[in-house]
Amino acid sequence: MGLGTDRLSINNSSNEIYANATIINNVDQLKEVAAKFDRGWIVIDHTAWIRISSDIQKYINDEFQLEASDGNIRIYSWGINKSLKDGLK
Repeated sequence: MGLGTDRLSINNSSNEIYANATIINNVDQLKEVAAKFDRGWIVIDHTAWIRISSDIQKYINDEFQLEASDGNIRIYSWGINKSLKDGLK
């Protein structure tokens, strides 16, 4: 996992110190989250992006929709467009 997340967790828990989000350590965990929820968001800044492993980066780029990026922060989604289309039926 890139440079590691130990110092970014709350009291050595599985939650990230800034947003209290669950830390995802590998592609399998990311796949589990995406499968568990019909839709969701990944908001990640450049510093976090370079800290995650290349296999997680590849999975995010291949499987999720890039909604916005300003060069520092990227916002990805899954299931959002499908939910919107289903709602229009």
